[in-house]
Amino acid sequence: MHLWAVKAILELDKYKIKKLGIEQGMKFEVCIENGQPIFTGVVSKLDEDSLWISNVNGGNVPSVIYNSKIGLKGFSANNSNILYGVICGSSTLFWRINKISKQSYYNNRNYYRQSVSIETKVDRIDFADSGNEDKKKMSVSALPCKILNISGSGLLISIKEKYSIGTMLQFCNLSLIPDHAPFCLKCRILRMEENNKEYLYGCKFEEMDKKVQERLVQEIFMLQRIEIKRQNGQNSEYY
Repeated sequence: MHLWAVKAILELDKYKIKKLGIEQGMKFEVCIENGQPIFTGVVSKLDEDSLWISNVNGGNVPSVIYNSKIGLKGFSANNSNILYGVICGSSTLFWRINKISKQSYYNNRNYYRQSVSIETKVDRIDFADSGNEDKKKMSVSALPCKILNISGSGLLISIKEKYSIGTMLQFCNLSLIPDHAPFCLKCRILRMEENNKEYLYGCKFEEMDKKVQERLVQEIFMLQRIEIKRQNGQNSEYY
């Protein structure tokens, strides 16, 4: 499903730009059709039905085809949101966007997945029956694995061990951004495929606190920004 192909959105003819909470100076990740971020933009101008996005670094914006559909990902004070819009004008310094709609990021089950290559370790969580007692969790020895992509709802990992669908896994001390507090995340395997003597597992996070999920999404945004700067040959420090 494409980034903007979402039901139950709030259309602009019902909610003008101001009611969407957009203000001049706000920053967004600007994404193309497949959800890939292409640059970080800032709202340089807005009126009742359009906004102007410029490059946050002050440079030129990429060339774009008129009427192209795009996504803008950013944070408001209390939530993380995605805007959807259509290019109605452009120059080397800005894109003008109208037909804007909005959806809460946390209401979108198809979170954008950020490609990564993180070497880490994972525990398999088993459950032991203990008579009349509730089932107790048992953590099995950690095994090395590689995280290939990650989103606010799950991740894709590569590991040599074969697990069955439904297996619970746990990542302890998982760091996405250097010097940031690590995560402890639990997930369940939903799909599996074999790939060159290793196994790829698509996993969905479970038992995740909303504040932890919000922090995870924020760090994924940071990874996207770092990747954009790397592709542009810039310093990868988060901005």
